[in-house]
Amino acid sequence: IDKAGGKLYLAILDMSQDKLDQAITTLNEVVRDRPKFHMAHALLGECYLRQQNMDKAHDEFLLAYEQNPKNVKALLGLMQVAEATGKTTEYEQYLTQAYKFMPSYPPVREKYLELQEAKQDPEKLIKQRELMLKNQSDKEPLNLVNASRLAMLYEKAKQTNKADQVYRMMAQAAPDNPMVVRMLVDFLRRTDRDEIGRAHV
Repeated sequence: IDKAGGKLYLAILDMSQDKLDQAITTLNEVVRDRPKFHMAHALLGECYLRQQNMDKAHDEFLLAYEQNPKNVKALLGLMQVAEATGKTTEYEQYLTQAYKFMPSYPPVREKYLELQEAKQDPEKLIKQRELMLKNQSDKEPLNLVNASRLAMLYEKAKQTNKADQVYRMMAQAAPDNPMVVRMLVDFLRRTDRDEIGRAHV
């Protein structure tokens, strides 16, 4: 069924139970018989990544990616390894590639937008994050990560009133979240409204 005599599914089951050594043994058997089976290489990379063996993780993810550039697991794995090992250029390269394939996948989208914030005029990014906020369903909890990044972009662009609105929206949506309350208080103090800030402590 899995083109490996069921071994791929056995390895995935072992991984779900944190039996990583056992999964690695099984997956190595698979790639020995089928060296170009990119899915098995990507799973091997994930096992090694979870064991913090970055060199082997990189090699397996790279094999999977070279065999199939559309292998999302391999691409995300290369991105994680590059980030963990401080290889900034490689990280940006793989992140950009991942964003092309998965622009709506929250972890990739958030990391990509953060990367762009360090490089671009905030006005363009403000529009992207405003659209994300606008498109969020009323039935969903407020995306605090997007809202906080939007508020900070407003501050950077000196749009203080809009930043104020977003910080207060966050505090209203998550009144028991100490980090959110702290962000509002810090903003109020940064904008010379220290008395107001104290009232929210």
